[in-house]
Amino acid sequence: MSRIFFVLSGVFAATLAACSTTPKGSAVSIALPNGASSLALIVGATATFSVSEPGYADRFGAISANPNVAAVAPSAIQASSRNRSALSTGTGGASFTVTAMNDGTTQILVGDQLGNRSQFSVIVSPSAASGAVVLSPPSLAFTAAGAAHAQPVNASQVSYTGSFSATTAAPGQTNSCSGIASISPSSATAFTVTPVAAGHCTFTIAGGASQSATLTIDVTTTSVGGS
Repeated sequence: MSRIFFVLSGVFAATLAACSTTPKGSAVSIALPNGASSLALIVGATATFSVSEPGYADRFGAISANPNVAAVAPSAIQASSRNRSALSTGTGGASFTVTAMNDGTTQILVGDQLGNRSQFSVIVSPSAASGAVVLSPPSLAFTAAGAAHAQPVNASQVSYTGSFSATTAAPGQTNSCSGIASISPSSATAFTVTPVAAGHCTFTIAGGASQSATLTIDVTTTSVGGS
């Protein structure tokens, strides 16, 4: 019997089914950014989520109740590993991306080919309602270089639950942090800045709806501490 992955009826009478209508195996687990139970996005923003299921190494699928509010892609994707022992420990799975299209609320349904499914809500706000990217703190000052003197910085933005990206100008350009300070990771909500050598530079922390903030770095040092 051939497997039917999605059966669509009306706007959102969607099921993910296999040969049997009775679900088998384990439940499909959804991991949203920052451990959230739902997504709150502004128009134009994207967020990536992953799905996994212990012992399952076939395709996962995802569908939006209202693609005009939030679209999800791809519609189906193979588990990242066919190693069932790896999957049983939660290391396998697949990733999908949600794109906020217009303000409103919708549901994203995900499932496997065994009939197991889960869902979560997506709330989309107009881009005009998005807040500015807020950094805490907005600037960092170092009096010594090295990993032992690294400092944290956190980013937040109203109506945005995705990750923030951290970039700086290319080496040799004005305000480039190359050779002065490093930031990690490159995409997150919480960053760590490590001073490298004396100088002044800036990082750009970008969030949703083309909003960003500038993190100012000043390193004044004649010695190196840590590694």
